[in-house]
Amino acid sequence: MIALPLRRVRCPLLPRTLPRELFAKAWLALLLAGAVVLGADLSPAQAQSFDYGDLPGGASYDTTGASAARHQAVTGTRLGAALDTESNGFPSVGADGDDLNATDDEDGVGFSDFVKGESACVDVNSSTAADCGTKNCIGKDACKDNSKIGKNECPNGAGTFCTITCDGESACSGNAKFKPKSEGGLIICNSKDACKGSRIQLQGSAVASQWKVRCTGENACEDMNFGGVSQCSGSACPSCAGAAGGGGFLNAWMDWNGDGSFTAGEQPISDYALDTDGVTQICGIGVPSGAVDTVYARFRMSSDNPGGSLSYNGSWSDGEVEDYSIAVTSNGECGDGTVDPGEACDDGGTSNGDGCDENCTFETGACDDGLFCTSGEIWSEGACGGGIAVTADDGVVCTDDSCDEVNDVIVNATN
Repeated sequence: MIALPLRRVRCPLLPRTLPRELFAKAWLALLLAGAVVLGADLSPAQAQSFDYGDLPGGASYDTTGASAARHQAVTGTRLGAALDTESNGFPSVGADGDDLNATDDEDGVGFSDFVKGESACVDVNSSTAADCGTKNCIGKDACKDNSKIGKNECPNGAGTFCTITCDGESACSGNAKFKPKSEGGLIICNSKDACKGSRIQLQGSAVASQWKVRCTGENACEDMNFGGVSQCSGSACPSCAGAAGGGGFLNAWMDWNGDGSFTAGEQPISDYALDTDGVTQICGIGVPSGAVDTVYARFRMSSDNPGGSLSYNGSWSDGEVEDYSIAVTSNGECGDGTVDPGEACDDGGTSNGDGCDENCTFETGACDDGLFCTSGEIWSEGACGGGIAVTADDGVVCTDDSCDEVNDVIVNATN
């Protein structure tokens, strides 16, 4: 198995003398066969400035790879007291891979008892840097030819800072113009041609010497008009730091059915405004009666309000992602989907006619298995069966008699 970055890929399994069309077909065949694994669309140095999650399965929860949930590390904006960075996610069954790697920064969320069929609470500790703004252009051509990138999103005035992220091929290219008003800031050009041909035109309180551009993608800043702003790399790049600001915004997903993915109905917290630099208690999280016993959860915090645009995967310009494994217990009531002491069965409901009655005991007596060609079925430990074949014989010697289950008819065909 060969692990390669998405950019500047060279495949040692294929000769360079192949015609372009045949090379492309061969490369695709290798990719589909699993001989080549595409990594995240990030250089090692770029990836190391992000915080990742640690839910199991890697790709199933988008913990690793190009779509991995990740947050640009910005001083002062975080969940809990700590924030570290890594080059990729750390998938683990206990959702503690990141906890065990370097600094244990999974310290921003506390949980009440999660009981099936009842409501639960979480306590969230968060903080953000003061007077900071962000503008995210995520995805191919996201802000291409946009003439006022950052103009409305970046705060104006002394002591303000703004982070503008262009993450996606040609995200801020062409005739795009950066027009932030913040005193200082950072423009991040992450991907191939991300800021190619664009122009920086600082506005308002912006000071050119306090702005920087970080170019990490292939040809990311080619033909870019920097407008007096210089480039930076690594730790030399500025970040939003200073006095405490607001508490930020929180989004959370919980895999109630344990199918290895976050689907519709599994985001109990959406763009929730957190209290300023302290603990916010969020209650009213409805735990489904049919929830699995171990629920994997992802919490993502950002300084700005995503307005519904922050998903369980992908990158964000600041904040933190924290993944957790939540133990879910039964309330001991009939109909909660768990067979508790004193119950013979529990199918998650209290209706009769399904093998497990309203008192969570197995039904007895006659039942109907839904088959046309059987009769006399009875309940047995929740299953309807034991029926005998219906009589199809019409008593006529010259006919072949049978029961047609597909069409629900008795067939007496002349022989």
